[in-house]
Amino acid sequence: MGKVLLKVNNLSIHFGSQDRLVKAADQVSFVLEEGQTLGILGESGSGKSVTGLSIMQLLQEEQLSLKSGQILWNGLEEEQMDLMQLSSKKMEGVRGQKIAMIFQDPMSSLNPVMKCGDQLLEVLQRTKAPGEAKKSLVMEWLEKVQLPDPDRIYHSYPHQLSGGQLQRIMIAMAMAGEPQLLIADEPTTALDVTIQKSILQLVNDLKSSFHTSIIFISHDLGVINEVADVAAVMYRGKIVEYGTLSQIMTDPAHPYTKALLACRPPVGKKLKRLPVLDDFMIEDGTPSTALFDSWTQEEIDDRLTRLKEKPPLLEVKDINTWFVAKKDFWGRPKEWVKAVNGVSLKIYPGETVGLVGESGCGKTTLGRSILGLERAARGRVSYRGVELLELSERAFRPYRKDLQIVFQNPFASLNPRMSVGQMLMEPIGEHEAACARENQFPLFSFFEHRSCVTGVLWVQKENSHHRTDD
Repeated sequence: MGKVLLKVNNLSIHFGSQDRLVKAADQVSFVLEEGQTLGILGESGSGKSVTGLSIMQLLQEEQLSLKSGQILWNGLEEEQMDLMQLSSKKMEGVRGQKIAMIFQDPMSSLNPVMKCGDQLLEVLQRTKAPGEAKKSLVMEWLEKVQLPDPDRIYHSYPHQLSGGQLQRIMIAMAMAGEPQLLIADEPTTALDVTIQKSILQLVNDLKSSFHTSIIFISHDLGVINEVADVAAVMYRGKIVEYGTLSQIMTDPAHPYTKALLACRPPVGKKLKRLPVLDDFMIEDGTPSTALFDSWTQEEIDDRLTRLKEKPPLLEVKDINTWFVAKKDFWGRPKEWVKAVNGVSLKIYPGETVGLVGESGCGKTTLGRSILGLERAARGRVSYRGVELLELSERAFRPYRKDLQIVFQNPFASLNPRMSVGQMLMEPIGEHEAACARENQFPLFSFFEHRSCVTGVLWVQKENSHHRTDD
């Protein structure tokens, strides 16, 4: 046992009223030692982020109906103090210098009207002695987090950088004050697997260099397995299992932990139905063997053959979407970024097509070009025989109900000034007449995910809605 750096005792955070009470954290307790990495694991809504925000004292007091427990901090050169009892002014001396946090979504965490270098400089001015935070120190941190061309990054705004680069900026800002504890709230969720791997390696390298303790919050078992020494499994606001990583991964005791492990999609076979947590959260703990039924290769090939007997629903031919990278003195394009360069594909009714590739390879731009959200320079997009790229925006509108997209980042996609009900009513009202007439969901949907981008076709059969995937 090393020195205990942080001890959380019976932390409870409740939102709402007695009529509708949400116990985001319910009697949460754990211990973190110096140099240790604690992984907090659980599905969305289990209370992981609320626990991290409580340690940083970043929850809005007016929204809380209950806040109780202890968060005991044992700094390296200070007496034990309860962070729950500190004033806002004293807490400012803790954030950044003693405890820092990497937030889940860097785009909504960074200031969109400030250059990235200035934002990092601002952190250094708060956490370092006067005069120490100079541009050279900022550049040094940009190099430490392995960002290419630090001078360009310094003068770039957040929207000019990729998701992986923004996450490295956030890591630099969190580590610049050389904190004793780093809280990482799902820092790799929106990143593809190659960028995710490099971010995890970077976090481990910085931990070794600065002897930092880490609380790593994630819903991904693979990620927790990469970084954590001990793990706490959260379910409905409670820690239901706590122990070493090997113990939890190889010999889980709680049904919820067993369910998390069992729900991982298997490698090398295609299940007929993807298991969910509720399939395993049953009294006797023995899920149906039908959950693990998989398609044979013959069945998959036969289904693909039958799908392709029909004419394609969507056909993309030699589509090119380029962006101007540099202009000459007269404002004429000089260099181009070829985001999509000569892509062709066909999608048949009932078929799912996955686009896989690293960040910046053109997956999202291709989807946006198909749906008319980016204007392609040339090529053809044919939907049921209609050439979409030849349509004006006004002529394209009737097809919006059939061609839909689910964006990758909900924070940037949803209107913060509208309620969930209002946002759902808006597209229903927009397409109400067409949907009522045809009684169907969109025929083509484009989903963005960090591992792949997928098109799902919806088909109507016997006045009900069926989704067929492949």
